[in-house]
Amino acid sequence: MNMQVFDFNIHPKLKKGHFTKSFYFRNEILGNLCIICELHNCVSRDAKIIQEISNQVKESFYENDKIETETALEISLQKVNEYLKNLSNKGNVRWLGNLGMVIVAIKDSKIYFAKNGDIKIILLRDKEYHDIAEHLEEQTSGTTFFSNIAKGELIKSDKVFILTKELYEFFEIYLAQRILKIDSFQPKLMPRLLKEAKNELKTYSGIIFIVKPQKKNKKSLNLPKIKIPKEIVLISILILIWIITYLLFN
Repeated sequence: MNMQVFDFNIHPKLKKGHFTKSFYFRNEILGNLCIICELHNCVSRDAKIIQEISNQVKESFYENDKIETETALEISLQKVNEYLKNLSNKGNVRWLGNLGMVIVAIKDSKIYFAKNGDIKIILLRDKEYHDIAEHLEEQTSGTTFFSNIAKGELIKSDKVFILTKELYEFFEIYLAQRILKIDSFQPKLMPRLLKEAKNELKTYSGIIFIVKPQKKNKKSLNLPKIKIPKEIVLISILILIWIITYLLFN
């Protein structure tokens, strides 16, 4: 199962100390990797934490293509935990309680994900919304940033919304019911919905990240084109006429 990604970074206002970033990587063997980060109440130099973590996740996730996707994600989370623990040991603790992150890996129809912070993972299926990461936050250890991985099965009609804190509030108030009223909602309609709510959107900032599964396209069989000379076609027609005439008069 392939997938489409729709990434909306919305920052109509400059909010001091608020940084968000999204990343998307694709690999035929281990699958698709999505990383969404949000950092509050920090100075601009702390924003590099987001980039460094994302680089580590990508490198460790795709380092060994002989392992399963879930195992690759587990290794990546261990790297993140080690990196943040080292930051704390060095006295950099401004990110504590201010860093939110979601990491999602999708291979075929399987989805694996981990989260910490206020970022939401919402599944739209059969005109219903489900917070599929609701209980992950409760399982997170106080000394470990990522503690657990959740997993599930996607179907073709699913849409997965990953929303940072403010954009989730905007989603609940202005978008959710509008989306439910649309038959077979497609993420490509999102720009229109955002435009319709542009006045309300002025007070929000963050990321709306949407994943839409797709079935793999079957390769069509290309048959060779055969060109028949005109002379052969003409002779064939004459023979056919002769046969029909013979059958009619004999």
